[in-house]
Amino acid sequence: MSRRSTRVYDVNTALDGIRQTARGRRDAKFTGLLHHIYAVECLREAYFALRRDAAPGVDGRTWHGYGMALEANLLDLSDRLARGGYRPEPVRRAYIDKADGSKRPLGVPALEDKIVQRATAEVLGAIYEQDFIGFSYGFRPGRSAHDALDAVAVGVTARKVNWILDADISKFFDTIDQAWLIKFVEHRVADARVIRLLKKWLHAGVLEDGQITRSELGTVQGGSISPLLANVYLHYAFDLWETFDFLSFTHCCGKTRKGKFMVLRLTSAKRLRAKLHAVKDELRKRMHRPIAEQGKYLRAVVAGHSRYFAVPCNGARVRVLRFQVARLWHRTLCRRSESKSPSWKRMHRIVDHWLPRHRPRICHLYPNQRLIVTTRGKSRVR
Repeated sequence: MSRRSTRVYDVNTALDGIRQTARGRRDAKFTGLLHHIYAVECLREAYFALRRDAAPGVDGRTWHGYGMALEANLLDLSDRLARGGYRPEPVRRAYIDKADGSKRPLGVPALEDKIVQRATAEVLGAIYEQDFIGFSYGFRPGRSAHDALDAVAVGVTARKVNWILDADISKFFDTIDQAWLIKFVEHRVADARVIRLLKKWLHAGVLEDGQITRSELGTVQGGSISPLLANVYLHYAFDLWETFDFLSFTHCCGKTRKGKFMVLRLTSAKRLRAKLHAVKDELRKRMHRPIAEQGKYLRAVVAGHSRYFAVPCNGARVRVLRFQVARLWHRTLCRRSESKSPSWKRMHRIVDHWLPRHRPRICHLYPNQRLIVTTRGKSRVR
């Protein structure tokens, strides 16, 4: 008999410990989670949380049938999870009617997959419920549609609201990028065995009309783990502001040294590549010109780039341009005369003489300071 069958394990105590760690350490990565999932007590609670009358998956097993030998089945499932022998079944495709006459595709997992997914959702939920934003309501424990309705009503009446945006993500569950989803989960979960477990479900495929199809996109709507994974994806891609490019800067989330939220503005990678490509083409045209002439041209390029992009917290990317320009310049000088190619020691002296200094001066104030200066404390919007 497995030692796990006699081990004393309190599910609530274990989950409370995870919650406290997640709440107290926002940057903590959890390395030991799988043993919580395969604990028989956790699997048992997951089993009793399932719907009794739910349709069976491809395995044909029902809730009542599985329960006839529940303890033996759960112990066997626990052993397979612990030693890596657990293999999920493909999800059976089903459809439900929508109000507009179309049909919504749903997935019906096998019974054991439902149990393990439910147990995993409980463990991961203990972490992510501490991270999720307060205005997020969908698929969250203790929150209902009426809570969201109340929040809208209070928000509209308590504040000066001029407009409300209603948006719906088309086929969200079907189009989630699985690779990005795993990257998002890995911000908090460093247990490789749990990551493999999630990948198994994402890659298990869908059985429809006797054919199994697999995709690199989507998480099947209908599985116990799917709502949580969808919320994790939205948390990083939407609630915490999905990054965007505007006026050659990539805007993304960041933190000050004191841990407060701030918007980082970094040189767009696309803009940087375009600039370096233009410099490369121009150096090819100027290959046989004197070094002084090349140096004056490159100095103007680097200085002009710095004047625009030298905003707070973007110094590292501004320095990248200088470094890459120096590499392109050295390559150009080597190509024009193989016998007189400058060594890197000499090249460093040339670069330091002609190109602006390594640490670019910040040319722009922080946005809040700049706005106060340019508007004299008053908004330009009338």
